Amino acid sequence: MTDFHCRVVQLLLKWQAAAMSIEQWWPKLKPSTQAWLIKNNGDAVPAVMVAEITNAGGTVATDAWWVGHSGRSGFYFSDEAVDWIEAVGNGETPKAH
Repeated sequence: MTDFHCRVVQLLLKWQAAAMSIEQWWPKLKPSTQAWLIKNNGDAVPAVMVAEITNAGGTVATDAWWVGHSGRSGFYFSDEAVDWIEAVGNGETPKAH
């Protein structure tokens, strides 16, 4: 691997490490988005909301604990994130990660 490629890999790793966790980007979402995610917890997240999450700092292309899977039917949160959102919806303090 060339020096250039090594630097690119290092920058990518640094960028991934800097990706925000759900605790950081959740408060940046519109209240209507938060309400929809709570009401439809566990369902596929619409593309427009995935874009909002990304704009708020949540990178869905990482292996962050809150990222589930993406496929033809859309983006899904991980089981742990579904539990986190449920706790928020119930007015509880969610488990920190």
